[in-house]
Amino acid sequence: MPPRRASPRPQRALGQAIREMRSERGFSQETVALNAEIEPSWLSHIERGRHNPSWATVQRIAAAIGVQVSDLALQAERLEREDPEGSSVDR
Repeated sequence: MPPRRASPRPQRALGQAIREMRSERGFSQETVALNAEIEPSWLSHIERGRHNPSWATVQRIAAAIGVQVSDLALQAERLEREDPEGSSVDR
């Protein structure tokens, strides 16, 4: 797998939506990452808003969590409206 770089404009709300929906359903990062065929550390970076996943990765993460991609998008939009600067992410 090629090395990954930090995204110049990460979508923090998407990562936060993934984290919230994963946690609400009781899944660990490791379980979701394995089912989505990504490294757990990569999922951690996505959830903390440090990296942007590809569309295919978002689809696999959504499937691993048991939600639709549109559910993640709606949650991310809501979070962006609540915190447009993304200051509550990267904990």
